[in-house]
Amino acid sequence: MSDFDSFEEFDELPQYTQIKICKNILHCPDYNWQKKPLFGDDLDLMLHVFKKHPKSETKLNNIDRIEVRKSVKSRRYKNTSNYCFHLVYMDESSDDISYRKCLDKNHNKDKKGDGDIPRYLTMTRIKGLKGLRVVPKKVENLEMAILNETLPSTPAIYFLWENDCLIYVGRSVGLLQRMQCDDHKYINQPQNKYISYIDCKSYKETVNLEKKYIRKLIPIVPSLLNNCVVAKKVKRDLGLDK
Repeated sequence: MSDFDSFEEFDELPQYTQIKICKNILHCPDYNWQKKPLFGDDLDLMLHVFKKHPKSETKLNNIDRIEVRKSVKSRRYKNTSNYCFHLVYMDESSDDISYRKCLDKNHNKDKKGDGDIPRYLTMTRIKGLKGLRVVPKKVENLEMAILNETLPSTPAIYFLWENDCLIYVGRSVGLLQRMQCDDHKYINQPQNKYISYIDCKSYKETVNLEKKYIRKLIPIVPSLLNNCVVAKKVKRDLGLDK
C-alpha cells in the first residue's frame, strides 16, 4: 500500500489514482499469468472496493476467492492483456465484477445529479437538425455498454463522445458486434467514451441517415471534420475543405 496506509486514505485518493492501483493488481503476473487467487493486501483492498458495487450484497454473497481471468462477456476482450476480476463462489461457479463501476462516484446518482453524463447530453440539444431526430439523450459509457451487452445487434446510427466532444457518427448493421470489434480506431479506451444510437429498420436506412446527420452536424461540430470517408465527402460538398 505505497500510495496509502488505510482504506480511508485510499477512499480519499483521486479516482484516476484508485483506478491505477486496481489496474496494477489486475495485471499482476501472480494473478493473470500464474493463475493465483488474490491474497494479502491485494485481496483486502479489492474486497473493500467491491463492497462499493451497486449489487455488492448479491455479488459478494458466498464467495470463496477472487481470481483474474479473461473476460467472457464480450468478444472485444479476447486478447491476453484484457482481463477482469472474477468472484469464484463456494460451488465453483463464478461471476465477473467491474472495479470501475465500484469506483464510479456518479454511478448511483440520478441523471439530474450526475456530474459527468450531462456534459455529453448537451450535444443532444444541438439545433440545426431540421428534418432529423435530435441526437438521442440516452448516453451510455461505452465500456459498460460493451461488457453488459446493452447495445442492440440490429442496424443503427451511433454517436460517440470523448472529452465533451462528439467525435464520430457511424452506422452498423449490428451495433453490439461493431463495438466489440478491435478494428474501430475510434473506440480504443472505451472506458473514456460514451455512446448513443438510433435504431434503424435496414442497412439502406443507416446509409442514408449517416450521411444526413454528418451533413447537418459538420458545420457546427468541428470535432467531426475528420470523422470518416463520408465526412470528408460531405465536407467537400459544403466547401469546408482547406
